[in-house]
Amino acid sequence: MRIITNHEDGEVEMHVVIVDSTGVDLNEYMVTGSDDHHIKHCWIPAVEGQTFEIRWFGRGPNLYSKLDILATPCLDGFDVNCGVLLAHERAQSSWGWLDSHQVSADMARPFKFGSLELTEDDEPPLDALTEDPYTIRVQLEWGWSRPQQLGQESDFHTFECPEITTSLSKQEVLLAGNYTSVTLGEPISSDILETHNFRHERNIPSAEFVFQYGPADWLQANGINLNMPSNSEVNEGTID
Repeated sequence: MRIITNHEDGEVEMHVVIVDSTGVDLNEYMVTGSDDHHIKHCWIPAVEGQTFEIRWFGRGPNLYSKLDILATPCLDGFDVNCGVLLAHERAQSSWGWLDSHQVSADMARPFKFGSLELTEDDEPPLDALTEDPYTIRVQLEWGWSRPQQLGQESDFHTFECPEITTSLSKQEVLLAGNYTSVTLGEPISSDILETHNFRHERNIPSAEFVFQYGPADWLQANGINLNMPSNSEVNEGTID
């Protein structure tokens, strides 16, 4: 998805896509929202057990040339690691990417689609249920970052890992018919984590991209079809 807004200084464009384990963009179904309100929504197909990656990019007038872009993702209501696309990377047309949550200096748990946990209770306690199921939210912000690399000797950094457990009542799932969720896979080796202190440019509004997901056949059965705008670079068409 993309959001394009016009400012006094010129046009600002921001993109977020979800890609599969082979690097192919997932189709975006029923894209809605408003560029003027800096938010877009869509549906994407989910395959249980498939890993995925979040990618983002932005461009703007010359005044934006030295600004970085912070991506803050939220999976089913759970916060995971942020990422930064640096200004010099943008200048080379590179995209930012996140495919996992860091659990140690050299280990990470990949983002993947899973299956829901069903509670036995038809009316379970509210705090036992997921507040934002079937949802991958990504917020993009312009600003300045200062990298801080954490080496193997870093004893003072605490790595926190959310237990992403998407729980709904059986009745809710039966009504929805969508049994997919997002989760974190088993830990795998990763590069040494680089964290960033980020300062948001307050005069530039952030943008939010909301991806809801479900199996392709469920999307089709519920009439969630791909849009076909006449002049869009977004991957939008019809369900195969």
